[in-house]
Amino acid sequence: MFGYSNLLNKRLARSLWGTKLRLSAVLGMIFVGVFAGITFGGYSVNLGPMYESIYEDTDSGSNLADIWIDNESSIWSSDQVQSLCSEIEASWPDGAQPLDQCEGRIVMNGAMFHMTDTGQNVINSVWHGIPHDSDVDKPWFPDGHSQGMPAEAEDEIVIDEHVREALSLSLQDVVTIGVGEGSMNFTIVGFAYHQLHIYMAPEGSLLPPESGEVVVGYLSSSGMERLAGLPQGSANTIVLDISGTPSFDLSDTCLLYTSSEPTRPERIADGGVWLEKKGGGGGGGGGGGG
Repeated sequence: MFGYSNLLNKRLARSLWGTKLRLSAVLGMIFVGVFAGITFGGYSVNLGPMYESIYEDTDSGSNLADIWIDNESSIWSSDQVQSLCSEIEASWPDGAQPLDQCEGRIVMNGAMFHMTDTGQNVINSVWHGIPHDSDVDKPWFPDGHSQGMPAEAEDEIVIDEHVREALSLSLQDVVTIGVGEGSMNFTIVGFAYHQLHIYMAPEGSLLPPESGEVVVGYLSSSGMERLAGLPQGSANTIVLDISGTPSFDLSDTCLLYTSSEPTRPERIADGGVWLEKKGGGGGGGGGGGG
């Protein structure tokens, strides 16, 4: 009986070896399926709480904006920002969730001048000017995964946590950053995340850069105005926050609005908006957070 079992095992081995290509394909598909299941399971478990924090309108949440209006061609003055917000509020649809906040921001591409043992490296960067007391689209400081506090003074900055280790940065380090041809020194007061940069990839790129190849920083409004050399209240982005916490499912967000008017949104739907501005003195586009 023992010899007969050995004979069957040898025949089975020869049969499998003869179909080794198909066997390898089946084993490979099983491995990929198991790996994908584990990966997406972990992704789902971690993503739920993260989204809740990003959308939560509390002191611990980031309160992702519901609408962005980007001006890629010019800078709005403080009076223009106030006029735009007043016009948006006046044209807000009856019966829709009330508009809770309309706020101007400066967001600009720039550079960080980072010193290493081999000399100075110029790193492509994105700088956000965010009021320290803002309740919308603010830096996210998750417990155990962030440090410090939001930037308040005009010489303070929060650096995105994604690059802290790669660039060997610490709290109270002084970094040199610039927009255009000028540069200034800022003191690091925090390391945090931002809902617009959770996936650290430059605009137009599908693949993330190596850690430390792109830097994102969050300054106070006064600090961003100082860096860019702009008057107080200037903005090239307007963020709108709708009362409540809308659903973040992609199926709830619709492509909705296109207009040749540079300033006035004609229609804003409940539950999610994609606002695209074209023509005149207008800017680029924005996406709905809800």
